[in-house]
Amino acid sequence: MLSPDTEEVLAAFGEVLEAPYMIYERSRTSVMRFSSFTTEDGTEYPLTLKFDYVSIFRLVAV
Repeated sequence: MLSPDTEEVLAAFGEVLEAPYMIYERSRTSVMRFSSFTTEDGTEYPLTLKFDYVSIFRLVAV
């Protein structure tokens, strides 16, 4: 069993200890948009950064 002081300190750090998961969740559910790019043949594509379970993050043309 923890002392009351120890429990108070751990409770105070709750938000800090949960931050990595919160950052992960926000990254996983967001889509970041960047300037579009044009290929050598003149085709223009929008560029986004989205979460991908296989490669974590990857730049993709959509």
